[in-house]
Amino acid sequence: MNIIIAAGGTAGHINPGIAIAQELKKRDSNAKITFIGTDYGLEKELVSKAGFDIKLIHSRGLSRNLIKLAKSAFYNLIGIKESYSILKEIDPDVVIGMGGYVCAPVLFVAKKFLHIPVFIHESNAIAGKTNKFIGGFADGVALGFEVAKKDFNNKNVVVTGNPVRKDFIGVEKTFNSGKKKIVIFGGSQGARNINNAVTDLILTGIDKYNIVYATGKKQFDSVIEKVGTENIKVRIVPYIENMAEELKNADLVIARSGALTVTELCAMGVPAILIPLSTAAENHQEFNAKVMENVGACKIILDKDCNADNIEKAIEEMLAKDAKEISEKAKKVMKLNACEEVYNMIKMYLK
Repeated sequence: MNIIIAAGGTAGHINPGIAIAQELKKRDSNAKITFIGTDYGLEKELVSKAGFDIKLIHSRGLSRNLIKLAKSAFYNLIGIKESYSILKEIDPDVVIGMGGYVCAPVLFVAKKFLHIPVFIHESNAIAGKTNKFIGGFADGVALGFEVAKKDFNNKNVVVTGNPVRKDFIGVEKTFNSGKKKIVIFGGSQGARNINNAVTDLILTGIDKYNIVYATGKKQFDSVIEKVGTENIKVRIVPYIENMAEELKNADLVIARSGALTVTELCAMGVPAILIPLSTAAENHQEFNAKVMENVGACKIILDKDCNADNIEKAIEEMLAKDAKEISEKAKKVMKLNACEEVYNMIKMYLK
């Protein structure tokens, strides 16, 4: 088999693509899998680290600012030409788009110019503009959440769930009878709004909880400077390398609500306080969070209401609930065999 996976920008697009690539390699050790990404996102680092080849093209999102729009159009025209050259060279059986601006030129050229079968995976609870556009001509659409079906008219729409790393699946989840463990994170770069509220909360004293707090690499120094290190009984780190290990005995998580985060929380059955990024495209993080809220597995705090008082109240509210009951409800939200489901969608096109 010979497959191209287009994924760009954030880990939420790239890591699920890597999970699918690993599944395909398991099924065929001789499979040729090539990623295509942008020249500015996290994909080069993450894909190379996972051991897969990646080719980079120019691609940008469209802006309402005329100068930025002209610049984006210029980059995207270059990206179309680059996509054509790469696709002609590799001649894949199938192209899979996982999200990000890179998907538009790659999948458009593959389908419309070279007649290569294309599939997209929409990981969020509401589809982005790029995936809606691609969904109009794709051979199949895979969805992370059932609720996103309304955004596509494509006849071949399958709710596969979101690809998730193996270490989040089948874990024996435990909860603490004594001091409760709370894990707080805002992504690899951190979330300034969450950091401001959490540092205020730390300074008021929250010693009754066992807290693991990842600030994000860029904001670690400023957080340490604000809270100091004396008499602080909180484990503060820039980034949590082994998230599954931290979550398996966590009583509560405080985080943003990207599709990957919500998927991993549901896979492990971890109750949460979710603070959706207000500037996320199509407000998709709030829609993702509502998937958990609808089954009582999380409390949502909007960005504008993110402060120490509201977080403290939400912590008390969530910890007062039956954690095991919440955990079971969360686990039922998400399908956990997404990689297999995606393979089943594309296998008839593989050579």
